Amino acid sequence: MPENLPGEILSLQSVYYLDQQSKKKVQNLSFRLLAGQVTIAFGPEGCGMELAVELCTGQAAPDSGHVFFHGQQIDCTDQRKLEKIRSKIGFVAPMFSLINNQSVFENIALPLRYHTTMKNHQIIDQVEPLLKRYEMLHVADARPQKLGRSESLRAAYIRAIINRPEIVIIHSAMDAQCPLARERFLQLLKEDVRNYNFSVLIITYTPMFFYDPDFEFLLVYEGETKFHGNGIEMLNADNPWLHQYLHDPSHGPMRSFHSQVKQEVKYETAKT
Repeated sequence: MPENLPGEILSLQSVYYLDQQSKKKVQNLSFRLLAGQVTIAFGPEGCGMELAVELCTGQAAPDSGHVFFHGQQIDCTDQRKLEKIRSKIGFVAPMFSLINNQSVFENIALPLRYHTTMKNHQIIDQVEPLLKRYEMLHVADARPQKLGRSESLRAAYIRAIINRPEIVIIHSAMDAQCPLARERFLQLLKEDVRNYNFSVLIITYTPMFFYDPDFEFLLVYEGETKFHGNGIEMLNADNPWLHQYLHDPSHGPMRSFHSQVKQEVKYETAKT
């Protein structure tokens, strides 16, 4: 088993997993999430990062390879340990997954009400400073359907960090953001990473929107790691997959519409 790096929270090591329903798979997928680090994971549609999230959170078990949390292999059959691991992971879904019949404040407070014994005044003391920091006090009583995309992202992110997780996964929630709002949000996120020393995994189709020389970048294609390095290494890499994805989508080893299984007709047609 490879030695843990200092600050390593979670790692996938040579993982192979085939989803029996979708027939999608990851193969030889390896990456690490370190405390105080931002990782930008990208690749074409169906690249395998959706399955990687399931593996990271114990929703699926690898067919081969290993998934470790703080050096201990995740056991998908031990529900008590899985719940503890999941409590350490904050998640921002692609469409934010805010509850429309509750206010923004109650959406953010929900993890505190569910996972802690805090009194109402203690919850207010936890939520209000974050609403102020992310300029959301004016919509604290609003329902999510009244929010703009930037406000929805901020509300979902605050909910994801309210219990001080060790990992925050932002899954395809930042691609369709106003550039000004996205840049301001990234500034605040980087401050959070420095202050609280958690790890952030951003899954995206547009990695250059998030370019920072100190970020880690992970290119996944057909469930396999094709590049993993920091921002400077990414710009200087002689890597055909990376070159195609970033510079010339029509030419290179990746297919535009890549299917992970052989195309076959699997439906019945009515005959008259």
